[in-house]
Amino acid sequence: MSTHDRQTTPPQDPEKVQAHLKSQQSTKPNKGSSASGQLLGKVRKETVKLGINTDMNQRKYCDPEDMIRFLLALCCQDEPSTTPVARGQVLDDCFEVCWREVIPVANSDELRQRLDDYKSSSSTYEWDMYLPFTEALNYALEHLSNIRVNGLPKFKTHIAFVPCNKGVTSGRSLQGSSFKPDIAVMSLQDAREFHGLNQLDTPKASQFIGEITGKSPPGFVSWKTVLSAVEVKRKKDASDWASLKVFNYQERQVNVMRDADQRLDEEPDTPQPTTPVSSATLVSTKRSASAAGMEAGTEIPSSKRQRVQDSIKAATQALAAQNGIYAAEKFSDSFSISHVLNLLVENDCLWISWIDREGAIFSSGFSFFKNLPLTLVLLLVLQRFGPRQWGHIPELTTPNHTISLHPVNDDKTLGKDEIVVNFYPEDKVHSSWSLLGRATTVVGANRKVENDSGNAEGECVEVQGETKDGAVGGAPRKDLEDVQQTKGGAGKDAGSGNDTSSAGTTEYNPSDAMNDPAVVEAFRAYNQARDAYRGASSNIAKAHDLVLKVSWPEASRPEEWKIIGHAQTLGKTDKFIEGHIPVVYHTRDFGQYSTCHIRDFLGIKPAESEGSGTRTLRLIVMKRLQPIYDLDGEQFWNAFWQCVACHYRLWVNGIHHGDISYNNLMYDVPGKTGDPVGIINDFDLATWVDHSTTNNDRTGTIPFMAIDLLDGGLDDCIPRLYRHDMESFVWVLAFITVARITYGDRTIKISPLPKVDTWFKDKDLPERDAHISSKRLFHLEYGHSQRVSGRYYRYRSVVQQMIRHWDSFHQSLRDIKYTPRPELPIPMIEEPITRVPEVDDPMGSLTMFIGTVEVLLGGQGAVEGFTEVKALLLEVIETSATAVKAV
Repeated sequence: MSTHDRQTTPPQDPEKVQAHLKSQQSTKPNKGSSASGQLLGKVRKETVKLGINTDMNQRKYCDPEDMIRFLLALCCQDEPSTTPVARGQVLDDCFEVCWREVIPVANSDELRQRLDDYKSSSSTYEWDMYLPFTEALNYALEHLSNIRVNGLPKFKTHIAFVPCNKGVTSGRSLQGSSFKPDIAVMSLQDAREFHGLNQLDTPKASQFIGEITGKSPPGFVSWKTVLSAVEVKRKKDASDWASLKVFNYQERQVNVMRDADQRLDEEPDTPQPTTPVSSATLVSTKRSASAAGMEAGTEIPSSKRQRVQDSIKAATQALAAQNGIYAAEKFSDSFSISHVLNLLVENDCLWISWIDREGAIFSSGFSFFKNLPLTLVLLLVLQRFGPRQWGHIPELTTPNHTISLHPVNDDKTLGKDEIVVNFYPEDKVHSSWSLLGRATTVVGANRKVENDSGNAEGECVEVQGETKDGAVGGAPRKDLEDVQQTKGGAGKDAGSGNDTSSAGTTEYNPSDAMNDPAVVEAFRAYNQARDAYRGASSNIAKAHDLVLKVSWPEASRPEEWKIIGHAQTLGKTDKFIEGHIPVVYHTRDFGQYSTCHIRDFLGIKPAESEGSGTRTLRLIVMKRLQPIYDLDGEQFWNAFWQCVACHYRLWVNGIHHGDISYNNLMYDVPGKTGDPVGIINDFDLATWVDHSTTNNDRTGTIPFMAIDLLDGGLDDCIPRLYRHDMESFVWVLAFITVARITYGDRTIKISPLPKVDTWFKDKDLPERDAHISSKRLFHLEYGHSQRVSGRYYRYRSVVQQMIRHWDSFHQSLRDIKYTPRPELPIPMIEEPITRVPEVDDPMGSLTMFIGTVEVLLGGQGAVEGFTEVKALLLEVIETSATAVKAV
């Protein structure tokens, strides 16, 4: 492990560090879809749906007229504003005119007949309601297209409500999504193409519905064409349907169905009667049914209350959670979406939902029979929406895929000039499936100009095969163990060296299978696929030498490019940091898409416990890196421990990463040596001791979290310490060395084997307990029933003892945390004792880790790679201690 001779920077003031850690003790971790979304493809979809439920249970409420006024204000803007949309007389006048203009449509006999047909259809099955519902709304849209209102955009193209008989395709998969909305709002042109119909000279929504009645579409609809999803539920008891009446302009009272809101609340006790509430006096908060019961002075039997609660909770999952899943599907289909607007319908009750990366906002439920003019104003506004109002970000949807960003100067300040960057959505490096949170997506990019042929020089080139010396982005394949050395992949998992067909406890040696023809053939195919991937990735990296990172970080956190810039400054005098952090070239925040605008308009403020949840769109252009788990043997081992050393030096200098996972450990190949070097990546969740923030949530990647954080530490809100990140490094190391790695033409996939699969399941407490138990016993299985990949087999003993160290550490930590109560009869009940909060001691934690592993190895470390690791980490510690003395 080569390092450069240079003094290291002094560590951070310990008092500042402890004050910073103390500020984190009152915060809660993220337990919603942004935490479970990282597990998609590795666990059951129920886990992801649970995360969606958690997100939707935190929804806010507003008055339906206020929601529609905001949508009207959004519709009337030519371009997104960088300031919150303001209320005013102009907006009020426009809304009044819209209300007056829709009255004739509300009173038309044709529309009322279609709504009566919809009501009659509810007596049979839910799917029988879809077609009459779409017929009524499409008829209304057709007549609303003739309305002209000053300030409201002119009618351009029809939209249509279309029943979804089949699934929906997304960018993540060629197959239909398992999450299918009942009805989709689409442009009429897309709807006709979806049903394979020819375009008419004067297409009308009513004609379209007539043509598709009784017919199924030939294929799947695409999420890219779905403007909004509509979830329809049939309530068996139709006695509370409102009656249609003749409307007039003077009647402006909006009747909000309070019991409808309770059907979307998390834990109400009993429904309230339907009561008209004026929109001028309505308080936009979630209502407590139990409080309503007290006001009514009624005593509700507990058994009946429980039955009501069970029924209400079922409705909650059927409406709110399903609506959240549709939004997550649309978000995951394209990174150019800022928000999703959906509708929820139960009989004659309608909710409007707005979901962005900060959270969900629901309008109060209202009867669209009793409040038909308000519903028609909503349809009028939606009909005049452009792509931006539907959530499409124009800067990320340009035909030539270019974006203008600001350069990061050499002095780590942001330049005012704009640099044009090309990005390639089809070259997707990383993406996630989630509803809320950062929603990070990374795609290939470059700064190359177009050549004479009109094509971008950075276009993907055809793969010609393996690069020189089997290089990975230029890295020579040193230490690539051949078939004779790595035949441990008998069975289906040849690539990782794991034979999952055997669950024995004897130690496994890859050389045992060296004479098995099946193993030789399996490894030949595996190496061929790996070489093809490396050749392709090398060509892509040459064409797209940069990446564009698109994310929605919290505005209260320090910008990632500033943290990385400070780390680069530290690296100028610190040999352990220099060259082991990413390089940022350009960045830009787009405040016009901030999640604060709608909340400021509606007067929705986060609770004090929630902190400032405002999120903003941030783009960062960085140098392209490769995943560290693509390296083999010594190259991987060196790069991994370089990341550990860099992380330690950053920590003691006030930059706490806090999210160690295999996705955040990368490598690069500098031109000086040609040897891969480890890069610690992704600092947008890092905390900076010298920079305060209103949000100190201790998020992280669940499969690699420290045991005590999983075992109650998250709920106890204990501060994150250096040892937590150090333990995460060991779990990442253990995972990579036993994981299944699969190569495609241009993709590399890492996935867990059965013994580690429990780490990726976090749906409920039993799964969390299974995760903890697996980690505590893993040192007994590692290298035996849990076989180690042939790529890393030589390091199996040292990794095993590193895992064992953390099991022993947490056992001793538990012994300190709990003490028996001798006054109680046997069996004694353990009771936690009060103890002084643990002081963060990076030097002590790392020193103890090295010493314990060395003892557990019993002198075997010299053979299996521990000597180099010990020398590197001790040098890191010694230079830090020297810096402290100098200060």
